[in-house]
Amino acid sequence: MYEPSRASIARNVSYTRLKFAMIFVVGAALAVGFYLVGLRYWLLAGGFVSLVEIVPVIGPLVGAIFVVAVGLPQSLHVAALALLVLVGVREFQSYVVNPHIMGHSVGLSPLVTLVSVSVVSILFGGFAVVLAVPFTSAVATLIDVFVLDRDPPEKPARQKRRFGPGRSLDPAESARA
Repeated sequence: MYEPSRASIARNVSYTRLKFAMIFVVGAALAVGFYLVGLRYWLLAGGFVSLVEIVPVIGPLVGAIFVVAVGLPQSLHVAALALLVLVGVREFQSYVVNPHIMGHSVGLSPLVTLVSVSVVSILFGGFAVVLAVPFTSAVATLIDVFVLDRDPPEKPARQKRRFGPGRSLDPAESARA
């Protein structure tokens, strides 16, 4: 019987942790956007919409209806701008942030992440999209272990980022300097 490796568990824990961090970041971005367009209850709206977006297909629809319902009593202009902010943040998250960040957290390339999410949504519907990246990560680990006969890496390799001449954010490198 197959017992999941530490690497497989670490990948899925990393994905889950990053998914919750994304909820917070998206909520903050939405709240700022809603504040800038003058939506009342902007903080509540940003937090609620980011929470309901966990549920694929239905979550963004419920969020859009909520934002329009909050904005319409103010004016049609505010409701339309708030909806535009929601669509803009959602599209940026879906096509730029999620494939890069989420795929990197589990050791998958952005292309593999996009293809797996697309295939899963076509084959199994919108509700199954939540499981696409963790399932693809598990399949990648199984291929590494059983087909390629190698141990999966414990952690994805971290890239050192340099800022300015000779500066680095790597704590080990900073301590040596």
